[in-house]
Amino acid sequence: MLFYSFGFSQTKVVGTVIDENNNPIENVNVIIKDSENIIVGSALTDSIGYFSLSTVLKNIKLEIAQLGEIYFTKEMELIEDANLGNIKIDNSRILQEIVITSKKTALQKELGKFVVDNISTSSFAKGKSSYEILDYVPILNSTEKGISIFNKSEATIFINGKLIRDSETALNMLKSIPATSIKKVEIITNPDSKFEANSKNGIINIILKNNDNEGLKGSVSASMNHAYFNSQYGSGFLSYSKKKIALTSGINIDNTKSFSRFSYVYDNLALNKQTEIQSYTINRGTNYSFFINSEYKLNDKIIVGLQLTYKLRDIKSNTETNNIFKNIGSDLVNSTSLNIINNLIPNNNSFTSNINITYQLDDLGSSIYIDNNQVVRNNSFVNQFDYINSNTSNEKFIQSQDERFNINATKINITKVVNDNSTLYFGGNFIYSDIKNDFFHGNFDGTDYLSDPLQSNIFTYTDKTIAGYIIYEILNEKWEGKIGLRLENFEGKGTTASNANKTDIKNTYLFPSLSFLFMPNDDNEISLDLNSYIIRPYYSQLNPFIRYNSTNSYTISNPNLLPSLSYELTLGYAFQYTYFINLSYAYTENLFNEFDVVLPSNLIQKTTANYGSGNEFYLDFIYTNQFFSKNLNFTASFEYIYNDSKGYYNDFDMSYSNHFYSFRLKNQINLSKKKDLNFSCIYAYSSIDRSVLGQMNALHSLRLELTKTYKNFSASFSVYDILRADLEFSEAKELYGFYKKIDYFKNFRLNFRYNFGNKKVNTIDEKKSDIQR
Repeated sequence: MLFYSFGFSQTKVVGTVIDENNNPIENVNVIIKDSENIIVGSALTDSIGYFSLSTVLKNIKLEIAQLGEIYFTKEMELIEDANLGNIKIDNSRILQEIVITSKKTALQKELGKFVVDNISTSSFAKGKSSYEILDYVPILNSTEKGISIFNKSEATIFINGKLIRDSETALNMLKSIPATSIKKVEIITNPDSKFEANSKNGIINIILKNNDNEGLKGSVSASMNHAYFNSQYGSGFLSYSKKKIALTSGINIDNTKSFSRFSYVYDNLALNKQTEIQSYTINRGTNYSFFINSEYKLNDKIIVGLQLTYKLRDIKSNTETNNIFKNIGSDLVNSTSLNIINNLIPNNNSFTSNINITYQLDDLGSSIYIDNNQVVRNNSFVNQFDYINSNTSNEKFIQSQDERFNINATKINITKVVNDNSTLYFGGNFIYSDIKNDFFHGNFDGTDYLSDPLQSNIFTYTDKTIAGYIIYEILNEKWEGKIGLRLENFEGKGTTASNANKTDIKNTYLFPSLSFLFMPNDDNEISLDLNSYIIRPYYSQLNPFIRYNSTNSYTISNPNLLPSLSYELTLGYAFQYTYFINLSYAYTENLFNEFDVVLPSNLIQKTTANYGSGNEFYLDFIYTNQFFSKNLNFTASFEYIYNDSKGYYNDFDMSYSNHFYSFRLKNQINLSKKKDLNFSCIYAYSSIDRSVLGQMNALHSLRLELTKTYKNFSASFSVYDILRADLEFSEAKELYGFYKKIDYFKNFRLNFRYNFGNKKVNTIDEKKSDIQR
């Protein structure tokens, strides 16, 4: 083999393996043998049945096989590169899916992303949802708000390459989809110019298995969660595939009850006044969500897809807040105010539809993809306030809001495979949003609530984004690279009815991207990513209306917010799929966030505003491996962040610098020979962290989970954050300061899951086969 590789030039053999119904066949082995029937090369077909092999031999025998059984043989004389086109074979005897439990579930670095294969084959996936198993992926971290990559905020979720625009709906989908239904996970840490420019926090694309003629399969799960109160959750998942159609669907039903408690102390140094706020809230809610994804193969070239999601929320909360007013350092109370707030969020609902079409242009993989996404969302709330003041007259008023969202997004992606080594991607998208907010503030006159003309208002807002992109990708034996450019034009307009105040946003930006991956050998990979992003304010951050929190505290958004522009450079190194190091630098201008300030009038304002620009340096190190015949999965990660931000909000200096570090240990252990009993634990520590929100205390976290599987049934018991302390924030500025303490209640969960349906998955325990070559 060494003689061949140095003495002769190579030729390529490519083709696509299909069945008698013209459907692609994945994961069959394509083998090249020499004249003595010795294997000199092999490859697995991918998700579209495609394979590519290189050889220096002129006379070869090509075989298509699975588990030693040969389905196709062809002797060939290679004078130049050969494209065999579609190779049709009888797959009636081919296993639809082969699960090799000995194959490692590894984190792999690819061009511009990480990929995790074989999650479904892991014994640790049994009895877990997709949401739960993702927390054990080395570079991912899960919270109740979302899933984050490395040190970033919550990532954007895609399912089978389709964007889920509502983050809560995306999480509900992941909680209902069994981990055993995942084919692979793509973790796009630095999204390129193909994606919307607001994807700074990365993308997680969950690709589900789609096996032809698998029939009906599914699972149901139920869980009980206990923190301060008890909550119940239920979900179901179904998948069906038959010939040309594939369906997946899921449902979530939650009945929740939660308790929150905090105490805040604000100091107004200029007036020598202090406000202490003690508050607790009881929330009760029911949530329903449903989704269905479908694909239909019209013919060999056209696939049509339809995705539908629906979410319904009904929440009630009761808050009691006690404001205590006194001078700084004094025990003498000047006055008090008991604030009783009853909140109703009735029948908030969201409906999303996505219709898409994929048209295959040639046998090389060129295609056109078009989709249209429609979102209709109705949000409303009613807050009833009773302020019982010790030295002023009592207050009673109501605030209600009725929001209507209509969002339409259309995109087209064109992939043109130029040759085996290069591909051109280009396309664009158009997004249009139309939002109306009817806000009512009514003061109680003893009989009814009368509208306050200074605060009741209607805010209408529309925005549109027009974008186009182009990316060129080239692949080589030792390196891969792609360069892209995206142009986005954005216009947003908002108007308040009572005073004709207007929000007018117009901007056009170019977003370049560059990714490079160098592979000197099988053990080492070096990557370089250069990307640019924009973080545009959400509509809720532009809404100008005041929402009261207590007697002297309120929340107000900012219709004049500017978008943040961010530029990132990341250098990565990976060794043997075991060691990963990433070093990043980011510069961001026009930073914005929500934060508290104490105004000279002693009002406490929570607002969202631009406050300056910042530099950030990131260092991430990950070690991940398997031990004891793959019965122990172990991951250790460490991150260090340095932030330096400078800027002002009005007359307040918001500048800060910060050194932050954290480390995390993730362990999954099989406790039985049958691998039907496993134990998982995650320990995490984070140091003191400084941001525009204030200084947050250091935190420990420990999560323990025991899972038992018996045939199609599994049960698990989990304990969350048993080492975690209460959350504390502090701030000390020239004109004001504060201390916040938010109580944390430990969390226990009991979960049951049952899988049912057609079983075409054949498990081959610890077996080496041709597929592993």
